[in-house]
Amino acid sequence: MTLLLARADSEKILRDTNAQLQHTTQRLNQVEAQIDKLTYTLDQKINAKIDHAMRQAQEKLKGSK
Repeated sequence: MTLLLARADSEKILRDTNAQLQHTTQRLNQVEAQIDKLTYTLDQKINAKIDHAMRQAQEKLKGSK
């Protein structure tokens, strides 16, 4: 009887742990997607600033000739 109760407890713990793991995995995937979006946005902003700085530098070079 004790062995059956211990097994039932172990199975419940395993189910609970699996459910927590699935939830954590889903949350991790959501966070990963948010990071990807933010990284893309940051890359866009950095590239825009680089392009702007390069255009300004080219204009200054043209103006100094």
